[in-house]
Amino acid sequence: MLLLELLVRDIQGLVMTQIAMTVVLLCVSGPLAQSFRELMRSDTGVDPRAVLTINVGLDGEPYDSRQQQYVTFYQQAFERFGNLPGVRSVSASERIPVTSVSPLTSFHIEGEPRPAAADQSSANRRM
Repeated sequence: MLLLELLVRDIQGLVMTQIAMTVVLLCVSGPLAQSFRELMRSDTGVDPRAVLTINVGLDGEPYDSRQQQYVTFYQQAFERFGNLPGVRSVSASERIPVTSVSPLTSFHIEGEPRPAAADQSSANRRM
């Protein structure tokens, strides 16, 4: 009988804990949903209608060693995109506004040997 009473008490404790957690979740979810709704309605200053975004870049060696190749590549890309029918303007950005993507920048200390790609240090940055 004692074992049965202990089991019932443990089950009651679990049920009470579950009810308490449910109440907390319900209390938090209302304001969270309202904040999300307001965020979706807010004016970001960006009109996404009739906008095309693409990701372009050059693979291979680091930027430093091919700076002129990068400049030429992007100049040609801007010119070609700008000449497409219906295109009114062309611009470039490090990242698309209001996205969760945070670019990582790898770095190394001057005077120190460059580490292997897998061992490079990196940091998040926002501009």
